[in-house]
Amino acid sequence: MHTLLETALNNTSDEDWMGVGVAEPKELELSMEIRKEMPIGDHIISGKYDVMFRYKGSQWQLGDLKTMSVWGIMIDKNGKFEEWTKQLSIYRYLNQDKDISDEGIILTVYTDWSKSDSVIKAKQGYPQSRIGVEHVKLWSLDKTKNYLEAQESRIVDGIKKLADTGSIPYRCSESELWKRGGKWAYYSKKDSKRATKVIDTEQEAEALMLKAKDSTAYIEYRKPEAVRCKYCSVVQFCDQYAEMLVTGEVKP
Repeated sequence: MHTLLETALNNTSDEDWMGVGVAEPKELELSMEIRKEMPIGDHIISGKYDVMFRYKGSQWQLGDLKTMSVWGIMIDKNGKFEEWTKQLSIYRYLNQDKDISDEGIILTVYTDWSKSDSVIKAKQGYPQSRIGVEHVKLWSLDKTKNYLEAQESRIVDGIKKLADTGSIPYRCSESELWKRGGKWAYYSKKDSKRATKVIDTEQEAEALMLKAKDSTAYIEYRKPEAVRCKYCSVVQFCDQYAEMLVTGEVKP
């Protein structure tokens, strides 16, 4: 998808740019897939943005492409925005040679989007188009620097503790774990392939059951799952991961 986006941007004609509202295409500047590095503590932070653009010499603006499930934005929109803000803020910090706007743009492409579901589940926050545009407010440079320094220090200390004790005592937050579930799913009938609604409490789910029109309606508890652990390279040393294996919050 990133390659397709880059190809599209590189091959868009002046006529097409004008068709989408860019009155003077030659005044549009694009920068894509540039990697930058910067020292933080004893380490090097590296990052490569998807695209940066500006029009008529205005501030540069960072953009990023995300391919994702519609349920990712419906279930954890705040968590997604937090991650996107963090990511684009770091890109801005790494590119201080450019005057970059404090507002970034996320282009979302929903891989499992359905036109019928967009109508039926509109009130539940279902995206109304396969492609969406989200605006995120970036952190200040000082806040980003403080975050990176804290993370670097935490990693260095973790490595030392791992060498001394053979385990990592630090605990990731629920947002860092990409924790999902821990909620009740309501199905309006027995053969429903997807939940009609996902609810925070059992009481709310039971209240919906009382209003169900179909006698086969049911509710199901979805156990919390730490999704990010499957992408982590140090789980074999992590005390928190070992605990979640016992509770079933991660899959081995």
